[in-house]
Amino acid sequence: ELVDKGLLTLPQLMRKMSLNPARLYRLDCGRLAAGAPADLVLFDPEEEWTVEGFHSKSSNSPFLGWKLKGRVHATICGGKIVYSLG
Repeated sequence: ELVDKGLLTLPQLMRKMSLNPARLYRLDCGRLAAGAPADLVLFDPEEEWTVEGFHSKSSNSPFLGWKLKGRVHATICGGKIVYSLG
């Protein structure tokens, strides 16, 4: 939403969602560098999808039924795949 409306660039959004919180909490993550933890999110910024369910204990959200743009396909923590869409 913020990128599509031109309020942020994709690199600005990525910094605000990863590097900046990591720095705030003094975590050794949120960046790509030799020797750093292999924590990555693989996503398609153009894919549209409808929010239907969750991979958590929560079953409610104001986003149920919303059509969103940008979809996560995999999450890698410490070099291990911890979430995969397919």
